Amino acid sequence: MSKFDKVAAKKVMVRFLELDGKTGVWTTCSQAVKDFASKNFKSGDDVHIQYEDGKDNMFHVSRIEKGAGQDVKKGASAPPETNSGKPTCSDCGKELKDAKYTKCYTCNQKNPAKNPGGGYGKSPVEQDSIKRQAIGKMTAQSLIAMQGQVDPNNIVGLIETLYAKYRELVG
Repeated sequence: MSKFDKVAAKKVMVRFLELDGKTGVWTTCSQAVKDFASKNFKSGDDVHIQYEDGKDNMFHVSRIEKGAGQDVKKGASAPPETNSGKPTCSDCGKELKDAKYTKCYTCNQKNPAKNPGGGYGKSPVEQDSIKRQAIGKMTAQSLIAMQGQVDPNNIVGLIETLYAKYRELVG
């Protein structure tokens, strides 16, 4: 068990009043851990953490939770791994249904996994392509609905106008 102290103002670091038998320890962490700690903890709170030795004799915290509990030093007292060939949760080691996810539901609720593209596993290029295809389809469906009501000589201007309007609406 550790006692939380504060987060650094300009660096991605967290300070603990006591950690691994030492007092006033600064540790490195990810931006997500820093943000979580600044929102949920105040100085003196009991927390339990998952950490490992970093470079230059500095600890790196990868997970922080509220309440009394055993601190886990990665590599030293990690839970024993069973290699059944099935994917396991990256936090608790629980067996997962498939390799689509990296964390079990419970662990992901506590500390969500980052989605690389931010949009259902798609990269920004793929998201933009999907958006353009959808706008093109909306434009085509609108033209089909107006068939027989539009002068064929003005069709190119109408396509450009519809596409621009749909692009503006979709964002």
